[in-house]
Formats: sequence, C-alpha cells, structure tokens
Amino acid sequence: VSVFFTSLLSHALLKAGGKDVEYYGLSNFEFPKKAAIGALAICVLTTVLGRGESVLTTVLYNLTLISVGIFFLNGFAYVDYMMKKRGRGIGRRILIYILIIVFMVGAVFVTIMGLVDAIFSIRDKERQKEDSNEGPY
Repeated sequence: VSVFFTSLLSHALLKAGGKDVEYYGLSNFEFPKKAAIGALAICVLTTVLGRGESVLTTVLYNLTLISVGIFFLNGFAYVDYMMKKRGRGIGRRILIYILIIVFMVGAVFVTIMGLVDAIFSIRDKERQKEDSNEGPY
C-alpha cells in the first residue's frame, strides 16, 4: 500500500515539475516466468528442508515470505487487468481490492492466481489474442 501511494505521489510531483512521465498501472506488473519458477522452487525447498533451527531454515522462510508476497502482488495485478478488460469502474475495483485484502480466502486465491499467471504467462496469451483479433480493419 505504501509503495502504491509513493508511486502516485512521485508521479504527481514529476508531472507538476514538467516531466513527461507515464503512469505505470498495477495491471502492468508481471513477475518474470524464470523468477517465478525459482520462487516456487524456494517455496518447495522450504517445505522439504524447513525443519529445525538453522540459519538455512530462517533464510528459506524469509525467501518464501517474499515469494508469496510477490505472487500476491502479481495476482492482484492479474485481477486488476481482468477488471479493466471487462470495463469495471474505479469504485468497483477499489471495493473488490478491499474485499480481497480483508477476507483471507480472497488473498489466498489471488496469490494462487499470481503463481499461475507468472508460470503460464496468462496475460501475455490474452494480449496476443487481443492483438490478433484486431485485424487490419
């Protein structure tokens, strides 16, 4: 949330200063496929090796927490992309974001969607399909 508000503030300040900056929307965030596979491997390693009290266990738990956070952000971006694609207004999108954050089931679903989107590049396939449907006319 703080990153989002910092982004909005810096964008507004750069615009006010006369800089030609483009807004980078949430739906544009995509976690790279190779990094997602690596993060998934870290999560699996944590469940396999995550026993005992060692430095490796602590590092793996921290990396897993970071990975899950990035998958959540990627899933949130996927949900934002789909809502924009379907023409949902900003009020409805904000309400859905709040509901996702408040209810843990929604957060888990978004995290899983982020993992699936990162590994299988769903948004890239959707964009390619949209581009091919436009045609020359």
